[in-house]
Amino acid sequence: MDITTINPGFRTSLEADASQTEPYLVLIVEDCSQSMEIMGKLFSSQGFQWVGAENGQRALELLRERSFDLVLLDIFMPIMNGYEVLKEVKSDRDLSHIPVIAITGNDSVDSAVKCIRMGADDYLSKPFDPVILKARVSSYLEKKRLRDMEIQYRRSLEEQNVLLEERVRAQVQEITERWKAEEDLKKAKEKAEEETRLKDKFVSLVSHDLRSPLASILGMLKVMDGNTLEVSDEWRREIIRKAAVSCHDLINMIDQLLNISRLKTGSLKPHYRFFESATVVNSVLDSLSFLAEKKGIKLVCEVNSKNRLFADRELFFEVLQNLISNAIKFSRRDDTVTVFTPEGSLSMIAVKDTGVGVSEDILPNLFRHDMKTSLKGTMGERGSGLGLPLCKDIMDAHGGRIWVETNVETGSVFYVSFQTVKPKVMIVDDKEDMRFILRSYIQKLDAEVIEADNGGAALEIINKEAPHLLITDLDMPVMDGFHLLQKVRANPATAKLPIVVVTSNMEFETREKAIRNGADDFFTTPISDRDFIPRVGRFVS
Repeated sequence: MDITTINPGFRTSLEADASQTEPYLVLIVEDCSQSMEIMGKLFSSQGFQWVGAENGQRALELLRERSFDLVLLDIFMPIMNGYEVLKEVKSDRDLSHIPVIAITGNDSVDSAVKCIRMGADDYLSKPFDPVILKARVSSYLEKKRLRDMEIQYRRSLEEQNVLLEERVRAQVQEITERWKAEEDLKKAKEKAEEETRLKDKFVSLVSHDLRSPLASILGMLKVMDGNTLEVSDEWRREIIRKAAVSCHDLINMIDQLLNISRLKTGSLKPHYRFFESATVVNSVLDSLSFLAEKKGIKLVCEVNSKNRLFADRELFFEVLQNLISNAIKFSRRDDTVTVFTPEGSLSMIAVKDTGVGVSEDILPNLFRHDMKTSLKGTMGERGSGLGLPLCKDIMDAHGGRIWVETNVETGSVFYVSFQTVKPKVMIVDDKEDMRFILRSYIQKLDAEVIEADNGGAALEIINKEAPHLLITDLDMPVMDGFHLLQKVRANPATAKLPIVVVTSNMEFETREKAIRNGADDFFTTPISDRDFIPRVGRFVS
């Protein structure tokens, strides 16, 4: 029969210690009920609580159920002997810290040695002296109390260290953030002061440049007004022509100033589109051909036909116009201005001239607003000095670069580099065979293809990352093409996204409705690559 007894007893001076608020709890593992009662009474008189177990199996159950301060373990017992219990206790991470006193027979020296080797803290031989038992038990309980205090102290110390580390870390972070905020404020102040200084200098330079054409116009008007003598029509026409040139220069300067201001404030932002740079280059060359012919300068376009840019077409035109007109300005008769694609990059354009080059003393300030670098051309042409700074502002707005390589003997090469972007085209159609046909056509344009089988799925993708072109069917499940068009056009982020409709519906009303809802082009199936690719290529090539 299992014997389990708990006697509350009274606290001794040992238990009254502030670190031990509850009486000690001792487990007596003994198959002899008489021996168990004797030891139990002894412990109760000391103010200890105790629990008895008559075999090893029951002892292990109790050890795992409750928290004991000491185990008195008889070695020779039925069901599970003391060696087995000792082995289990000392191999268990949760129990190995509990002191164990082994109880052996009078002549069991070998058993006692074995117990010590297996991890027992001490041993007693039967019959034991109550005084010795009291002393041994009190000693181990005191050791356990001290060990528990040490563990508690270490745990408390660790917690305090953690709290201290957290406080130190928080203070360091606060100091760092405060220092960073002060540094940021200091830098912002310095930047603002520097920008104010540059702006004041820029305004001063611009005021001087604006005064020159105005003074010229005013002077010529005064000459005409004050000349009472009979003058020829040719003389009057020459005065008017010179005044018109000054007005043109003034308007050009004001336009450049406005563009610089809008770019600096962010009110003018690039409207990105894919386009073939050769088309824009030829357009600029045509617009400036009269200047080149006047000076006897040859204009050449060697731009790669595959040169595709992702940029603002009008702003790119402005950059090219400034660079090519500058090249003409500083070239001599029979010189050549060449616009070409540098080898190895289809996102770059270069303007090369065989003119007089740029002197080293003004080269570092060529793209600055606050430094006047405008020089007279080879035929005395004047300039505002704002063209190259404007070019840099435009390239900065695109996340690109502009730089120059120059030699006073061989001329200059100005480079502009844009970010390389591969077009993303989304195809939306619930018919897989139609998506396959469209995909095969789009891939000929060297574009990445994204697919969706209905308008709802397409809209989810578009809201996360908009493509550069949307090609959609109209009749689809979940969300049809008309609703997709409306959703895309209603979103400011995608309102200008090019959209091409491809449908089997040949009715005129369908086409009109698609165009009203924002479609940029409209195809009815079947489609041919000879018709489809050039028309779609307008948006991505």
